[in-house]
This record gives sequence, structure tokens and C-alpha cells, in this order.
Amino acid sequence: MASRTPPKPVPASRPLKPAALPEGPARLEGFLARARAVLASENPQYTEAQRQAERRAVGVRLEEELRQTASRVGAGLALHLEPVRVCCQLLESAGELARAARLLMDAGRPAEAADLAGRAGELELMQRALAAAGEPQDRSGEASVAFAAYEAAMGRGHLTDALLAVERALRARPDNPAYPDLRDKLLARRPAPPRLLLEGDGGLLVALGLAPAWVGRGEDAVLRVQAPGVSRQHARVEVRDGSAVLSAGGAVLWSSQLTDDVMGPPATVMAGALLLGVRTAGWAVEVWPAANPQTRALVLVGNGTGQMELGEGNLARVTLKWPVGGWPRLGVVDGALHVDDDVALPGGYDVSVGSRVRVGSREWVCRG
Repeated sequence: MASRTPPKPVPASRPLKPAALPEGPARLEGFLARARAVLASENPQYTEAQRQAERRAVGVRLEEELRQTASRVGAGLALHLEPVRVCCQLLESAGELARAARLLMDAGRPAEAADLAGRAGELELMQRALAAAGEPQDRSGEASVAFAAYEAAMGRGHLTDALLAVERALRARPDNPAYPDLRDKLLARRPAPPRLLLEGDGGLLVALGLAPAWVGRGEDAVLRVQAPGVSRQHARVEVRDGSAVLSAGGAVLWSSQLTDDVMGPPATVMAGALLLGVRTAGWAVEVWPAANPQTRALVLVGNGTGQMELGEGNLARVTLKWPVGGWPRLGVVDGALHVDDDVALPGGYDVSVGSRVRVGSREWVCRG
């Protein structure tokens, strides 16, 4: 007879599958026992990745059983607080902080949920949890949660969110000198609207802004031109009925339909004493003084995607969002954006004065 391969031993960290038990308290206790065994296990045969995967799988299965049990008996998760906390320990150790935070929220533990959500960088979930918790008596705890949100936002390059978080920490603990120092350092590098000015090699200047935008010599102009006969608000770039319009003194000088991903042909228009070059660039308008084409403005329309010229025929699809009181958030579609050697996440990166910005092979320095 052919020899039979002996079955593989089951690690001690894995009790019998509780799913085989009938629904009821014994089944939940079976899942809870397995979860505790997995938490306590230090099986040397497992890599850290394998341990995390096991903890995640067991944590997710325990969460499902908890929710099913609560639904079946018509009671809330708050009646099963001990297994909820064990489940959250498993999920947290597996890196599933946001999932654990949502479970704690549903179990009526918003303060604990806020802490986990802040550490996970889930700012909206953290704010909902703090609101549900009401005004916490422990102001140090509130400050710690806010500071965790600050660190998470900084790690993603979302400086507007970081400022809001550190201001919450400061309100909770005005006696902590670290919080005003962090806030002041952030504010010192916040670009002044309405333009994000990028200086490249060879004297190239690109000013990014949002429509409607001015061309002129004033501080509120995206494209600033210092020349005789140029007023503070000399010409205006805006959108009318889906078309990009360049006007001066109320008269339309140029108009073109906006089309995604299409770089339009350049045109030359005379705005009083100022000769301007202009063209569409995706959902944006590129405009420059004809006497100095090295200085350009890219005016983006709403949340549209504009085409940014990188030289040698290369283009990048860029986005720009600029909340009131915040930082300009630059993004690149279908390409990599590097800011100070950090790779921006898909949601974009908040750019500060002095930041080095690299798109494709071209690098700029933000001058504010």
C-alpha cells in the first residue's frame, strides 16, 4: 500500500473553528477564545507578515460574528464590550486602525474611536467621534488625539488639515508651548493667494492660480507684469458658458472652448499697452507676456485638470485646489509628483514656500 502523508499539525494558536458551533453565546465565546489565542501567540514559524495576516483574518471574522450576534438578539454592540475590545486589539495589531475605530463607534465608545481614527489619519471619522463624545473632561486626551491627527496630516503632505488639527490641540491645551510653535512654523511657509509661484531652471517662472484671475501689476494678480501702461487689474481670465475668456476693460479680447487634455493653439492679443500670448491648456488657460514668455500663468478652472508644459514637448496633467485660509494642493494625474523628496499621494500635496517641486524631469522651487 502507498504510504499516506501525515496531516500537518495545527498550531497551538488555532483552536477548533468556532464557525462549526451553532449560533448563540457558545459560538461567540468560541470566536473570542480563538481571538485571544491568536493575540497571545508568538509562533516562531510565522513571519511578521503572516502574523498580521492571521490577526486581520481572525479580527474581521470576530467583528462579523459580533455584528451578527448583536443584530440577531436585537441589542447593540455595547452589550459585548469585552469581545469588541479584543477584536479591536487584533485589528489594531494588523494595521486596521480605521476599521477598529468604526467598531468602537458602533459600540458606543466614541472617545476611544477618536484616538484610533486620529492615529489612522481618518480625520472625518475622528471629528464625528469627538462630536459624539461631547466635550471631553480630559483635555490632555483631546489634545493628544488632535496632535495624532496633525502628525497623520503632515505625513500625507496635507498642511491645511495639519493646521486645523494643531489649532484644535492648542485650544485643548493652551499651556503647551509646542502647539503654538508648530502652528507658527506652518503659517510662516503658507503661500499667499491667489497664486502659487514656481521658479524653474533657466529663469522659467510658472504661476498657478484659479479662475477668475487677474493679469496686471497688483498683488491680487496671478500673472504680474511690471511695465509702462499696465494697471493693477489690467486683464481678466475667466470662464463664461464653458468657454475661456480673456477680457480687458469689459471687452472680450479672446475666447476659446475648453476641452479636456487638449493644448490649444497659441494666440496673441493686445490688451491696451500689453501684448499677451494665450491658449487653452486642458481645463485651464495659459497666458504670458509676449515680451517675456519665460514668465507664464496657468489658470485652472474649478477642479479641472490643466496641461502644464515641462519642455521638450512633454506635458503633465495637473490639478490645483486652494481652500480659503489654507495651502495650495497641487496634484498630478497619471504621473508622479515629488515635493521635498516626498512622493505625493493621489489626493495631491500641499505646497509651502521654499518647497522643491518635481514633475517628470523638471524641478521648481516654490517662491510663494
